[in-house]
Amino acid sequence: MTLLETATLAVFGVQVVAVVGCALVLGAVLARSADTLLYPEGVRWLTTTLAALALGATLDLAQMTDAWRPGALEILAQSSYALAATLAVGAMWYFARDFVRTDDRFEPMGEAEDDAGGFEDA
Repeated sequence: MTLLETATLAVFGVQVVAVVGCALVLGAVLARSADTLLYPEGVRWLTTTLAALALGATLDLAQMTDAWRPGALEILAQSSYALAATLAVGAMWYFARDFVRTDDRFEPMGEAEDDAGGFEDA
């Protein structure tokens, strides 16, 4: 193994530890104080996203280090990444859904006067 491969493996290992740590910390916060969060569903989706990402990265790291190398490991890792991407979209939806207009629940704005000012008067 060359020096570059060793450095790449070490950096990836640190990244995997960081992602797993973030997933564990976020999961602990969610378990401890879910009732005080503003968007608990979104945080649950985000925690599950990090867990799926951590699983895929851990499987990739196991494959890179030859610690465990069955034929289906690559498929499982890539499937975990695809699941994480899908869950990330769900998490973003939970956080953004209050800001997306899907109907006419807002009052239409009246006509603004021409001399109301704007960036030119800032």
